[in-house]
Amino acid sequence: MYLSMSFALKMARSAALCLTMLASLTLADSVVLAQAAATPKVNPATGTPVQGQTPPRPPRPIDSPYAKAAFAALKAPLDKLVQSTCAT
Repeated sequence: MYLSMSFALKMARSAALCLTMLASLTLADSVVLAQAAATPKVNPATGTPVQGQTPPRPPRPIDSPYAKAAFAALKAPLDKLVQSTCAT
């Protein structure tokens, strides 16, 4: 009674499956790489790319009583270590 496939047939099917997967991945990779890359926007005055540049945020004033108390609590241990030169 013949219950299983031969070893050679199992290896041939595994090799065919691997080659099929490799071919499909190679085709998908070539399609993705064939697309034209987007050109970055360039600032004409300086010649630097505009993408990825965010303007710096201005410092926010500490105007609420809760924020002033929290800032003082954070600053107190540091004031013991070094003299503070900023006027608050």
